[in-house]
Amino acid sequence: MLRNLVFFNFFALYFFIIPTGASAQSTFSNVAPALNLNHICQGEEMGGGAAFFDFNNDGWQDIYVTGEYTSDVLYQNNGDGTFTDVSLAAGIVSITDSLHTMGVAAGDIDNDGYPEIFVSTTKGDASLFFKNNGNGTFTNIAATAGITDTFWNYSATFGDYNKDGFLDLYVGNYVEVPGFLYDSLFNTIGFDHYCSANNFYLNNGNGTFTDIINTLNLSDTSCNLATTFTDFDNDNDLDIYNANDFGRWELPNSLYRNNYPANNYSDISVSSNMNAQIYGMGIAIGDYDKDLDLDYYVTNIGRNILMKNNNDGTFTDTTAAAGVENTWVITDSAYATGWGTAFLDVDNDSYLDLFVVNGYIQALEPMSLLDPDKLYLNNRDGTFSDISVAAGVDNTQMSRGFSYADFDNDGDQDMLVVPIKDLYLVDTVPVLLYENNLSNSNNWLKVKLQGTVSNRDAIGAHIIIYSAAGIWLHEVMPSGSHASQNSLIAHFGLASATTVDSLKIIWPNGGIQKEYNVAANQDVTIVEGNFSASLSDFNIENSLAVFPNPASDQFNIQIDLIHESSFILEISDNLGQIIVFRQYDTAKGQQNLFFDKHLIGLPSGIYNVSVKTLYTTMTKKICVL
Repeated sequence: MLRNLVFFNFFALYFFIIPTGASAQSTFSNVAPALNLNHICQGEEMGGGAAFFDFNNDGWQDIYVTGEYTSDVLYQNNGDGTFTDVSLAAGIVSITDSLHTMGVAAGDIDNDGYPEIFVSTTKGDASLFFKNNGNGTFTNIAATAGITDTFWNYSATFGDYNKDGFLDLYVGNYVEVPGFLYDSLFNTIGFDHYCSANNFYLNNGNGTFTDIINTLNLSDTSCNLATTFTDFDNDNDLDIYNANDFGRWELPNSLYRNNYPANNYSDISVSSNMNAQIYGMGIAIGDYDKDLDLDYYVTNIGRNILMKNNNDGTFTDTTAAAGVENTWVITDSAYATGWGTAFLDVDNDSYLDLFVVNGYIQALEPMSLLDPDKLYLNNRDGTFSDISVAAGVDNTQMSRGFSYADFDNDGDQDMLVVPIKDLYLVDTVPVLLYENNLSNSNNWLKVKLQGTVSNRDAIGAHIIIYSAAGIWLHEVMPSGSHASQNSLIAHFGLASATTVDSLKIIWPNGGIQKEYNVAANQDVTIVEGNFSASLSDFNIENSLAVFPNPASDQFNIQIDLIHESSFILEISDNLGQIIVFRQYDTAKGQQNLFFDKHLIGLPSGIYNVSVKTLYTTMTKKICVL
């Protein structure tokens, strides 16, 4: 009981000073016309992808937008609040103007500091893979890199699933052969599409990729519209979450757990409750309730879903309680249709808000023609308030893609929305770049991670922030939003806190480092394992090692504790069932524990070894043969 009281007081120290309630202190202005961002996506249905990323490594976020039936565009951020269209000089126009491009993702596949670009296309057109030449130009190396699919796809996600320091690429594919279900009067009542299997491209570390989808237990035909690598269970390997279209008739949404160090995934969609049977369109990832695990929001035709992470391998649908269903458009009593989405802190109060792009599409259900985008402000109590109108972001154009970044480096997050060519209404509009006109005095911190042992982009890293504004988790994972990608820069609103007590960085390759006493209102770069980093302090955190791994009969668990502390040891299977539970009272320093699989009753399989102290939780996987 004493330990529980201490733990409660530790957290109360951070949360007690946070005020309750929320107000709309952030409004937005569309500055795209003033900045000559005049690209129009000539789409009809589901294209219109966008990405914020720094293609020339100058510290300013650039913009890529797909064109579907017209050429793509690359806007270079000039660092003075303006952009220049460099598409022609970059070699983008000559390749994309003859293809039907849909979605975009960016990642530094060779760790040279210059990110490459993957562009998804419609059926029959080969996907594009632009090598960044580091001089402002790009070369399509898809064929020589081994990325040769010609499937219809929208979504892609970069991540290092096997921790070799190189970004792999997972691509979600869509309908291959359309099919329909009919009633006795031959009215269409459902779908019976055949969808192409997704692709999993392993980075070979030499500029080439190999599709290993069939070896990883991931080969499904899911009619995918959004996908993301993500570490949902905080065990330091990248799982995969898919938002799939036609989930009522085809494959529902799917969650695959990475069984690293075993080279495969497990489908836990059903056991985790993440198998929603919806028209999955886009995914938002974030710790919206500040409980140190990642929650997921998925857009849909009609009711969207917010899945709260229970931190035990399961999720609970909290959409209605949170007030973010986005089901109906009241003006015409028809369904709303959600597309691009993301959690972001628009008012820098340290709580993640939620943006949803809406837009009409023909469907079986009654669909709204006037479907405004939604900005939901986090009320800091598990609920959200719709401030779309007050914030000036209630766009009713038929839109699809969405991406966010602090494009002008002024300490607040801006938003990019991509309308598509309007075949059903009247107007056709270019991209919308919403500049954040934040009017409060809340502080902020922006963190760029640079991997050395891990992939250079640090995609997959987790950052835990400790400050007077609270404690919460951020995952460096730009993908998920429909056909789009967000900035890799970690943005932390700090409310009134002027200093971050510490940042705990859990790198993709497993290393843990801390930075202490970081002043607010600045951009910082943290290099993996760089003891001379610009921040004030560095320390190795508690460590956990399990060896040998794989283990035949016996194995060791080695624990290093930097604080004097009791700890709990748990060994659980992949379903979350605890096989071993032991509590130890010990001094700080190295602890060595020895186990025999026969004595503790461990059959062959993959297990999670967790050590929990007052200060931290550490988890490793072990394969028992």
